[in-house]
Amino acid sequence: MTDGWNHLAEDAMATNGDPIAGGIIDKQIVSGKWFVIPNNDAIPQVEDLETKADAFAYLASKVAELSGGTESQYDVVITHQSALAPREAVELAFYVVADRLGAYVEIFKDGDETAVLEGEILNEKDDPKPDFVDRQIVMPDIDVSTDQCVVVFSHSTIATSPAQALSMALDAIDNLNGGYVEVFAEGHESSIFEGEIADLFEAAPSNRP
Repeated sequence: MTDGWNHLAEDAMATNGDPIAGGIIDKQIVSGKWFVIPNNDAIPQVEDLETKADAFAYLASKVAELSGGTESQYDVVITHQSALAPREAVELAFYVVADRLGAYVEIFKDGDETAVLEGEILNEKDDPKPDFVDRQIVMPDIDVSTDQCVVVFSHSTIATSPAQALSMALDAIDNLNGGYVEVFAEGHESSIFEGEIADLFEAAPSNRP
């Protein structure tokens, strides 16, 4: 359970940016009790645990409860916004998601309109992924006047938990082998571009932002 966690010290605060299984674990100064602030809004905060191990055990048990075990249909939607032209916005969004540098994720189960999980994707890695260094984007130039573009990646999969669905969606985007992309511009009611993720890049030199 402690894989991916950053520990200030053995008996001090630990943090993990994972939107499903991460959060903040720390000790209260006065009482010495441990508390957990999960990143996942579906998991309640707790403030009266005796040890740091108890805090990790609590979070692990709650993540396991949410994971279930039966397969369901999950739709993963990842959103990134930037003040760039459409082509550059799509390219930057790919890099940001591949490196887990910051994007917003929502996960929907069995066609429900309410997300079972939502939150920021944050980078807790020391080795950003270099997957797109030797690729350049293939999409038409779009003549549109806008100050903001929102790039939305969507990926549907069968999984046993939201965590597994998110992992599968990120892998699909990283490897350009699944999912769909849409680009929305400020002031436009419908998307200005959309297509399969696998069709958007080709092997060619590209300067990474």
